Formats: sequence, structure tokens, C-alpha cells
Amino acid sequence: MSEAGLIIRIWSNPMAVFDDLRDRMPIARLLGLATLLATMALMLGEWLVPQRRAAMSGWLIMLPGVQPDFAVALVLLESVITGVKLVLFVAVMHVPLVILLTGILMRRRPVSIRRPVSMMMREDYGATLSCTLAAFSATLLTAIVWLCGLLAIRWLRPGFLFTRIALVQLIVTLVLIFSILMVFAITSLFSPGWPMALAASLLSLTSLLALPLVTGLATTVCTSPVLVILLVFLLRDRVDDLLRSGRARRDYQRNLRIAMLNPADASAWCELGLFHWRRGERSKARQSFEKSLSIEPDEIDARYHLGIIAREESRFAEAITHFEQVIARNESYSQHEVWREIAQVYFAAGQFADTIAMLDRFQQFRPSDPEGHCLRGLALDRLERCEEAAAAMRACIEAVESAPEYSYRAGRRWLARAESYLRSGRA
Repeated sequence: MSEAGLIIRIWSNPMAVFDDLRDRMPIARLLGLATLLATMALMLGEWLVPQRRAAMSGWLIMLPGVQPDFAVALVLLESVITGVKLVLFVAVMHVPLVILLTGILMRRRPVSIRRPVSMMMREDYGATLSCTLAAFSATLLTAIVWLCGLLAIRWLRPGFLFTRIALVQLIVTLVLIFSILMVFAITSLFSPGWPMALAASLLSLTSLLALPLVTGLATTVCTSPVLVILLVFLLRDRVDDLLRSGRARRDYQRNLRIAMLNPADASAWCELGLFHWRRGERSKARQSFEKSLSIEPDEIDARYHLGIIAREESRFAEAITHFEQVIARNESYSQHEVWREIAQVYFAAGQFADTIAMLDRFQQFRPSDPEGHCLRGLALDRLERCEEAAAAMRACIEAVESAPEYSYRAGRRWLARAESYLRSGRA
């Protein structure tokens, strides 16, 4: 079904519509549809309020050489620009605020279904933008129908006057309609429960306070080609993240359909587990990996990640069993990182000598891995071999500082720990 049809159907079955948009994320078409509907609503509003229409086009018609058609075209152009600004405001200000507020409200939920706000922002921005644009478009469609009805009344009753107060009342009503639709959208996106969804929807209306600022900045940016180029350069990585998020969701839906159609497909269950893993949903990931292993015991990806989950949950014997089976099939799995994972298990279990033995094996193949150096330093410190620990921490710092730019961000965590250890004076 087309996006326009979904916008109409949103009033009869909002949850089904938002579920569909959440999974497909047709962002480009929804951006175009929202801009078109916003332009139409603004044009109708200009036509309905006589004072506003006179201010916008009347003075143009009185200028020498200016034709009425040209004045109308200028009003149309301003409506298009204002519509673009409104859509930009929804994408830049309102959507991030919805994700932020929902993440904050969900912090009291169990750990198994809770995700960091930063992960929600990265993983769910595209889906949230799609659902928010759909709610915004449905609200604008309501406004258009309402304004057309008022124009019909004024045509039948020439003395009818639509005042600014009535316009403000209409806007407030539309904002409330948008808030109600966003409750359904937030519920579909994050499943926080109806009270939390309602709270997030109402609190996100505070973004309207920034509407003049965002539209003003948009005007400034759009009138400066240099600023436009700079903005594109700065945001290109975020756009790539958004596209990757969309591809991940489509892959999830594809593998889910495969798993449902063919429950004996171990690779599909493993892919589902990896999707949940990347989103931090460890409980769902474990269930999918276990399902994959029940079908195909030699599924190495599922076994490796089950080992990591077992380590994180302090089930050390089970973690070692999983990792040993991974090594039995491929001892260089994941660029030999399986050895570092075993070292992590031994370190968490307090077996520091075994930790160093595993790191010796790992660093034969990955001598510049900052996490390996940091973990070695911590294990040596527990064995009170402080000078060797300090040397390992300095090697960690050197590995991070000499790393390529693309891997520097991943190593900053270990850089901070190494610097903190050296500052502590334990060496």
C-alpha cells in the first residue's frame, strides 16, 4: 500500500500502520508527502485568513508591473519553504527529543529490555522519523479537510470571518491530535507501555519552544551555499548510520520471515540473534542463538556469542565450554579474538595466570590490540607484578595513539583505563 493510503488508514488501525512503517522506513517518500501536505495546509490557511492573505500578496499586487499571478506564485513559494522548515524541525528537533525522553522514561525497566539512549538514537532514529512523519502527515491531512470545510462555509456564507483566535484554537487542536497519534507511534517503536508513551508524547511537545530557532537557522543555512556544503560534510556519517540502520531492519525482517517459513534454518535464527545482539537485547539474542544451535550444533557464530553472553552473566564454566568448541572448529575465529574472550573469562573468574597465558596466545596474532594490552596490565597488577603492568598499559596507550583514525574511537575506552592506571601510581 502506498504511503498516502497508509496515512488515511492510520485513523482506523494506527498500530498496524506504525508497525509497517517502523519495519519498512520509507523515509524519502514520507518526507515528500509531509512537505506536500504542509504546503497545502499553509496555502489554505493563507487563503482563509484575510488579514494574512492581504499582508502576503496584497502589497505585491499594488507594486508597478507585478501581476496577480506572480503574487500568488510568491505566496506559494513561501508556503513551500515554510513547509520544508516544518518538516526539517520534525526531523532535527522533535524526533531526537522523542527518543531521548522515551529512553529516560524506560530507565526503570528491567535490564533485559532496556537499551542506552545513545543506542536508541543510533538504531531507531530512522524508524522513529518514519512514524513521526506519518503522524505529522495524518495531522496535516486533518487540517486540510478542516480548512476546506471552513472555506466552503465562507463561500456559502460570504459574511463568515475566520479570526486569528479561531486559527490558534485550530492549531492547538491539531497539536493534540498529533500527540495522540505519537502515543501509538511510540508504543509501536519502543513498547514502553501506554502511560510512558503518553508521557513521552506530551513532554516532547516542549520541542515547539525551539521552533522559531530551528526555522531561523534553516533560513540562514539555506541562503548560504557554503553552510549547506559544510552541513552535508558534517552529517554524512550520521546519514550512513541511518542507512545502515535501515538495512539492518530490512535484514531482520527478511531473516524473521525465513525463520517463520522454515523453522529449521539455523543461519536465519543466528542472523536474528546477531540483530538483537547489535541492539543490546541480550535475552532475545540468547534465545535466537540457542534455537540456532538446537538446529545446527556446529553453528560457530551462535556458539561464540553464547560464550560472550555466558561470560557477561558470570556463567564462566559454560562460557569456557562454548569458546573451546569454537576453537575446536576454528582457532582463528573472529581474527583470533576468541582467545581474548577466554582471557576475559579467566580474568572475571580471578584466574589471572591463566588470563596471561591466553593473552600470550592472542597477542601472537594481534600484538597491537589495545584491549589485549590493557587486560594484560590489569591481570599483572592483580599478580602484583606492577612494573610489567605499567609496561603493558604504556603499550596500550601507544597502540591506541598509533591506530588509524577509523579504529581510534573503539580504543579510547582502553586508553582512558591505561592512563588512569598510570596516574594512580601503582607502578
